[in-house]
Amino acid sequence: MLELFKNADILSVSERKTLYLLKFNYNAVVMNSNLKSMIEVYMQRVTDSAKSRKGLRFEVPRMNSTAEQKSPHYLAIMQWNKLPDSIKKAEKIIEFDSALRQYLILQRNDIFA
Repeated sequence: MLELFKNADILSVSERKTLYLLKFNYNAVVMNSNLKSMIEVYMQRVTDSAKSRKGLRFEVPRMNSTAEQKSPHYLAIMQWNKLPDSIKKAEKIIEFDSALRQYLILQRNDIFA
């Protein structure tokens, strides 16, 4: 089954979960949707300019339990901060989606290599 995903470039369930979580973040934060003010309450941007990479990173909340670290809030921040800036700077959602899918597939191929 893994070979099918690898050869056909089909995203697995966990990869799709990451894709939709990050697309939500992109729409809410980068594209200035109506949710931006609400999202920024939960996702604080890094204020130190040396670390922030021009405002594209978020503060990682202190989560001690495994359950907290599996929450969508925590995972969204961790996954977003791992993304290359070139993906985060996409100007349209379709560009972001395409680049993110390629990134997820490359990440998977690195694991299988």
